[in-house]
Formats: sequence, C-alpha cells, structure tokens
Amino acid sequence: MTTRLVPIICAIAGLAGAATPVSFQTHYIRLGAQDTSVAIAADGAGNMFIVSQTGASPQTAIRATKTDPQGNVVAVLDFGQGFGPTSAAVDSQGNLLVVSNSQTVARNAFVAKVDNALTHIVASTTIPATAKAVTTDAAGNVYAAGTAGADFPTTPGAYESSATKGASYAFVAEFSPDLSKTIYATLFGSYSADCVFNPYNCGSVFGAATATASTVATAIAIAPSGSIVIAGYSDGIPALLGDHPYDYGFVAKFSADLSSLEGEAAFNPTANLPQTYFNALALDPQGNVVVVGEAEDGGQFPANSLQPNSPDLDSGGCVLKFDAALRNLLWGTFFGGVDAEEPGVQGVAVDAQGNVWITGVSEGSLLPNSTSSSIVPLPFVAELTPDGSSILNLASSQFGGAAVTILHDGRAAILGAGDSFLLTAAGDQPSLLMVANSANNMSSGTVAPAELLSLYGAGIGPESPFGGQIVDGAFTGSLGGFRVLFNGIQAPLLYAGPNQINVVATAAIADQQTADIEVVGPSGTTIFPTVFVGSVRPQIFSQLLPYFYPPNSPPGMRTYAIANNQDGTLNSTSNPAARGSIITIWATGAGLAGVQLPDGSVAGAGSTANLPIAVLWDDANAVEIIITNQAAEVLYAGQAPGAVQGLTQINLRVPAAPSGGGEPAGSIYLELGAATSARAFVEVSTN
Repeated sequence: MTTRLVPIICAIAGLAGAATPVSFQTHYIRLGAQDTSVAIAADGAGNMFIVSQTGASPQTAIRATKTDPQGNVVAVLDFGQGFGPTSAAVDSQGNLLVVSNSQTVARNAFVAKVDNALTHIVASTTIPATAKAVTTDAAGNVYAAGTAGADFPTTPGAYESSATKGASYAFVAEFSPDLSKTIYATLFGSYSADCVFNPYNCGSVFGAATATASTVATAIAIAPSGSIVIAGYSDGIPALLGDHPYDYGFVAKFSADLSSLEGEAAFNPTANLPQTYFNALALDPQGNVVVVGEAEDGGQFPANSLQPNSPDLDSGGCVLKFDAALRNLLWGTFFGGVDAEEPGVQGVAVDAQGNVWITGVSEGSLLPNSTSSSIVPLPFVAELTPDGSSILNLASSQFGGAAVTILHDGRAAILGAGDSFLLTAAGDQPSLLMVANSANNMSSGTVAPAELLSLYGAGIGPESPFGGQIVDGAFTGSLGGFRVLFNGIQAPLLYAGPNQINVVATAAIADQQTADIEVVGPSGTTIFPTVFVGSVRPQIFSQLLPYFYPPNSPPGMRTYAIANNQDGTLNSTSNPAARGSIITIWATGAGLAGVQLPDGSVAGAGSTANLPIAVLWDDANAVEIIITNQAAEVLYAGQAPGAVQGLTQINLRVPAAPSGGGEPAGSIYLELGAATSARAFVEVSTN
C-alpha cells in the first residue's frame, strides 16, 4: 500500500510591507505523543527552556528541556510528579522559574527555581492558589499571579487584603530570590457579579442569594518603572469598571509594593454580550501594554484595523495595545477565527523594534489578508508592525500556537503545543521543514524504526512526482535523483514530489538516540530537523473530514480512520459498520517486526509487532466522546500482507452494544506498550 498524502503546510511569509521576510526553522524536543508544551523562556546567552506537561492527569509531571541558541537539546529534567505546569521565566542568573498546579488538590500551586544546567531544584515554595503566570525582575525577585480564594495570605498594606468566601479573586505575589519569603501579596477582584443580565447566577433561577464573581490573572510583567502589570479575565472588578454580566478581558497595573492600583483597562466591558479573555501580555520598549486573547464580536475595532470584526460567526482571536498608563487603547484588531476548541491568540512578545509577535490557532481562511480556503484549524505565527496596521510575516502550519519569546539576538522563538518549536532565520533559508507520521500527517519529533514518514518542505524533491518503485521485492532508495538518509544510511522511498517525500525510516536507527535526516538531490542537500528515536510511535491511518452538527450548521472537523467494513467497503457516515462486525484499520509506527526483513521489503502475512497492540474503544455521538476505554477484540495485528514493511494491519470487532445507547460512532486509539496513538473516528450503525 503506497499512499500519496496531500501536503498540509500552508505558509505565507514576507507579505507586502515586510521589511525583512523571515524563515521559520523547525526544531523538535523529546516528548510523548500525549504530552503538551506550555511555556518557553530564554536566558541572556540565547539558550532556551521549554516547559512541558508529561503524562495524563492526575499522574502528570513537569519536563524542562534546555536547548542551545541553535535549538539543539542539551539537557532535560523531569520533576513535580502530580503537578501540571502553566508558565515559565528565567531570572538574571539564568535559573529557570516554573509555576505549576496540583492535579489532585484544589488551589495548591508549586513555584520551583531550577539551576541553568537543569540538574536540580535550587528553591521552591507553595501557594494556596491556582498559579497561571510567573516572571522575575533584575534583582531576582520572583512574581506569580493567578486566582485564589479567601484563604490566600496577603501582606500588610495590600491593595485588596481579603476575599469573600466562595468567590475567586486574582492574586499577585512577590517572593524573595530564594523563595523563602513573601515580600508583597495582594488580591484583586469582587465577590458579586451583575444580576441584571445574568439571572442564572443570581437567585431568579437557582435560588442563590448572591452571585459570586470570578477574576483570573493569566499573565504578568514588570514595567520599567517597577510597577507590576497583570492581565486576565473577570466578570467583576470593583475599582474603575464595576461588575458586569459576562467575562471581559482586563489589564491592571499596581505599584511595586502592591499597595495601590495605578491603572486599569478592559475591552468592551459594558456591552450586553461580551465574552473576552486575555491569555498573555507583553510590554513594548516604551512600556505600552500589548495583550492577546479571544473576544466575541460585541466589541468592534476601528474600521482601519486589520480585522475590525470577527471573521468567525461569533468570536475571534484578538490583539490590543494600551498605553503605559492604561488610559487609552492605542489600537486593536481581531486576528483569525476561533471556536470552543480553538484558543485564539495564545502568545505574544515584543522585539526591540517594537514589532509584535503573536501565535495562536485559526482556520487558514479566517486569517487577515488570507487567500486560503482551508477550514482546518492550524497554529499560526505572525509579526505585526508596532502600530498594528500591517503584517510583516505570517505563517500557518502545524507549528507554533502556544507561546513566543524574543532571544537576545532579536530572533523569535515560537513554541508549539506538542514537541516542536520554531526559530526565525534569514528569509533565504528553507522554512517550516516537517517530519510527519504518514498515517495522520501530524508532525512528529520522535520516530520509530520502519515507520512510514512524510517529509515536507518547499522544493525538497523532484519537480515531477515519482511513485515508489519495487526492485527485487523491495522499494528502491532513489527516485528522480533524490535520496533520503537517516544518520547517513539510505532509506526506501514510497513517493517523491517537489514539496513532499514519503519514506520508510531505516531499521538501523533502532539503537540510536536521535536521527539526522538529509534529503540529497542533484543540486544539493536539505538538512531536516533532528528527530528523536523511540521503539514505537503508533498512529492510525486517518483523514480530517468535515462533519455537520446540527445538519444545517457550518462544518466542524473530525479525524476519521481509513477503515474497511467486513464486506470490504470503505467505512463512512453513509456506510457505517454493523455492531459486532469486523472492521480493518491500518497503522504505522509499531516498531520492528518479529521477523525483520531488509528495509523497504514487501512483506507477507504473519509478521507481528514486538509488542501486542490493543485497540481502545469509546462510544461517540455528534457532540461528545463517551469515555469507557473498553478494549475492542483484536483478531489480527501485524504486517499488512503485500505492503511495504512498516505498514500494520489491524482487524478488530466492533463492540456489540454501545455504553450510552444508540451512539452512531466510535472513537478509537491504539495502545502499544506505554505508547498511545491519536484518536480516530469510525462510523457505526445505530441498529
């Protein structure tokens, strides 16, 4: 089975008005398929620290990864079992600061300082709160912010010293460099939300005596003056704004001792239906405040904005810039479209020239000035001019989306939510090179021997496409004059085109920690990002397809397994599998077979993976997945007969009865040892 996969990279770089078009260079770190990266920070030498959450709740942990300025991994430290990280910073001595929260105990935050070499925790403390953000000042003092309740300990003279029981307030706290002392700490919020527009919270529906408001600080920064700036969202802040019926994004500026409020601003706090959330903030060289997040279209931006209105039906990502005193909105714009599963604009940083770097998630067709028709939600990264009027650089692909920081030499580092990050480089270098599992086209920084992979990049292969060629029972290692090397060893090719090459990872990498991938052609060599090697990395062959719920609504997107029903026909919404019947799916990344043939061999039946493959089944409907983790009966799991070695065939039985009654689909994933695949849907008859 040789599959030509459609390239998924949609890159727009060097748009009109761009002073210096850049290239976005891909780098990978070692993470599991279900792990998540949440924060990136850099020290004064340009080394980067990426903080990730590993494992599944409640057994999560924190992983800190250090890279050199070129993006090469130099150190890794795992710590904080049972905690999930939210934010990171680097102090003036190069130590890494991480805030995280307990996965089992409410409002139990952990602040850790780790040495620059990632060998041990230097200092730590706990906070009776939920921490969302951390930063530091030139003296090494540590600042944390988030949300807390009545038991949060403030310090004498705090701007707001107590909270009403049951309410959620924002908190800000400053700690000594060794985290042994709380220097200043305050709350910020209100106990009562507006009941006029929100009766569900206020007694007319549920009988509650009063409504309790919620205020959450999601970001923090230190102004040049020493003032402390936070941003977040709330439905009740007393100070200048008063209480309001729905969540709105806010920015607040406190004196250095947290005793007074120096300024406050919010986006559209008085409209009847605003829902605005600020996710991150950054300060420009003049101390002006840039915030990003998502907002409903109740608050319109000026007509000359990049996007005056949300390009989506009801909400979009947003970028706003306030003056340093928080008295005036200097400019604002929507940026891309979001829904409940897309976070809008997640990260922001400002470089020395005042240019604004942002990253988030949007459908390609909804980005400003887009000519794309794609409705697939993908991460994007953009560079805006200081006045927000023009886009200098924009790229939409599988990379980025989580956070962004600026390095000491002016380069931007953009973090993806998975195992990748980007570094900007000169515009004449190859951009957004990607290594993907061919089963689902998802970028992957860890590969397994004999895994079917797709390499993406503009101009990496022959101008005219070539299909795979079989000689003496195996796929050849050269197509159209192009070869792919893994640590210098030639790998079999399944397809070669101008922007995509499908290849089978050579079995020789099985004993290696990393793999350097090179595409060698008549005109030179393209160096791909270094990947890590695992024994298995399973993924189900699948495709992203639209689905409609309700029937006349705009399409959503779901990943459907490429599956055959028992009669050999393709499983689909119009051709579901019967309960109790057998379906066939295909996967790759199952590792080396029990009987290993030469690379690229077309194999017969009977060769099995080193580890048994389990198929976990959850029932699903048009709205949700009903988690049951029931094991489907697997009748065969091994090498697909007549296909290239590395393609796994799995025959499984559809569970006879749904757990919830009449669900029209199943959500499945593979479990191979400790490794799991991404989910894919199959359609099942309701009869």
